[in-house]
Amino acid sequence: MKIWRVPYPKFGDGPGLERVAGVAARLGVDLARFGEAGVGVVGTNGKGSTAAMCASLLRQRGALVGRFTSPHLMALNERFNINGQDIDDEALEYHWARVRAAVRDAGVEDKLGQRASNTCVVHLEDVKVPKQNLLAPEGDGFKLAMETFNQTRPDIAALATGLMQRCLDECVTYAKDRKTFGVPIAEHQMVQAMLADMAVSIEATRLLYQKAAWNLDNGVRDPIVSSFAKVFGADRAMQTATDAVQVFGGNGYVRDYPVEKLMRDAKLLQIYEGTSQVQRLVIARQITR
Repeated sequence: MKIWRVPYPKFGDGPGLERVAGVAARLGVDLARFGEAGVGVVGTNGKGSTAAMCASLLRQRGALVGRFTSPHLMALNERFNINGQDIDDEALEYHWARVRAAVRDAGVEDKLGQRASNTCVVHLEDVKVPKQNLLAPEGDGFKLAMETFNQTRPDIAALATGLMQRCLDECVTYAKDRKTFGVPIAEHQMVQAMLADMAVSIEATRLLYQKAAWNLDNGVRDPIVSSFAKVFGADRAMQTATDAVQVFGGNGYVRDYPVEKLMRDAKLLQIYEGTSQVQRLVIARQITR
């Protein structure tokens, strides 16, 4: 494996790694600890280990990122004419410095819920995207984003369904076991009412997101159904999780039990992929035009 024709040992030791790690060290980056996962083969078409090195830089500084290509690869090729030619330490160091200057992360957000999914902010400064890498014609980004929402909003409803099912399962188990006034709280009518509402919300949300998914699979463009599923599922998930805490009583408010986490997780369903308020605007505009 090579980095710009710099030999890179397969098992993470030897002169190739020492050379690359030395350049990185002068820039304050500990490349060595990433091993083979941190680097790969660099091509001149914007693909290869440039993406991995950028990702390594961000991971080194506490961010979790996916695969992306360096905005400076073509500039580096132009300056040093590296197509198929050997690269010296100056070129390698220049590239690392450019990447560090252009790509900054603001660390991992300290979120209320859904904490198992890290959320990071990545700042791109003076980054140029080649025409061939555009996802759509210039100026069509908003339209593309809206079309994407039509496909992702049913996913949120599916998440809501799973979250509500977990709430119901936890509540049923707890309500059968917890006793007040000599009987399980599952026998109290007000608790039964909350459990019944949970079951209805689960079934209704499941049917809505499955209808939206069927539309997408069969090429039926009907954004209102995606919004139906998203707004109903998100709002019902928030209410279901709140009711779950209520069923658990004081125990629901402490972290010894899972429902407080589910309530925190549920809140985000009403926010991302278009807030519940935005979904109602989308629906109202569809039915009044």
